[in-house]
Amino acid sequence: MIKDVKLEQYYGFYTNRPFWAISKPDFTNSEIIPKFTSMMSEVIAEYEDTYYKLRFCRDGMILFHSKFPNIAFKHILEYINTLGILMESETHNWMLKKMFNVRELNQGDIFPYTVDNYKVKGVNTSHVNFAILHEYNARFLPFYIPLDYNKVDLQGTFWPNLIKHTISSDPRIKSREGRVLSKELFDNVNSTFSRVVTNYNSVTLLAQITKSVEQFENGRYDIALILSWFIIETYLYKLFQAKVLKSIGQKEDDMSAAELLKILHQRRVLSYELVGDIHKVRILRNKIAHNTFESEVTAQDTLLSFEIIKEFIKQDIGLSLNLKF
Repeated sequence: MIKDVKLEQYYGFYTNRPFWAISKPDFTNSEIIPKFTSMMSEVIAEYEDTYYKLRFCRDGMILFHSKFPNIAFKHILEYINTLGILMESETHNWMLKKMFNVRELNQGDIFPYTVDNYKVKGVNTSHVNFAILHEYNARFLPFYIPLDYNKVDLQGTFWPNLIKHTISSDPRIKSREGRVLSKELFDNVNSTFSRVVTNYNSVTLLAQITKSVEQFENGRYDIALILSWFIIETYLYKLFQAKVLKSIGQKEDDMSAAELLKILHQRRVLSYELVGDIHKVRILRNKIAHNTFESEVTAQDTLLSFEIIKEFIKQDIGLSLNLKF
């Protein structure tokens, strides 16, 4: 009898700065050579929810499988970018130093995997950009070993040298030095993700934060602030619909952000301090949009917009987002 094969589609990705999951392999042990690839790609933490499956590999690749039927790839990217921002936040709850440099992940950063249980049936790398593919190839010995190694290994010294120097000194391996993330951290990321994933609006907003943070990291404070304002404005309309709309009978799309702020403050939905901060960001956004700003947008201006977003997220879904800059 032929056993039914159920193939599943996973999407693999690396964080912007790589890490070891749970423990670093011992590259001085010659016994790892025959199982090098399986060791690097080993799934050592995995989770399953009503809506997804999540796997963390030894070399830091994260594998995401969506259980939503016929989900578009653009939505897969939103879930993946949400995972990225949650990884950043949770890591900062554990470490004083900055762990990653958050950036938006796109098609060129993603490895589509076809999987039968734990057996990989296929990986599509045709569209993956070179830097990410180079990181992925660190899983495979042929990308370390010279093609003519057998000609120079006359005294049986090549393999020890390979282990101690060729692999251990490779920049892809050295870049993970001191960057080992624990099982408990992955547990917490999954726990938070399982709460967020039930609310698609929260997923899209968290994914959008990566765009703003990436621009901030690149010194584009004006662009970062504009992107942050889109998120802030979305939350303002969301609060208006939930807290005010029924009582006044006026549609929010007839109102400006300034009018929304005034009403939300009058109804005590927002504090005086928060309204003041939002007004500052709103005015800066308008000056940028109309090209009339008198001075450059500063890092502090953009950080203020991030603090507003973090407060809205905390109120909305109870998530304390911890980001370091």
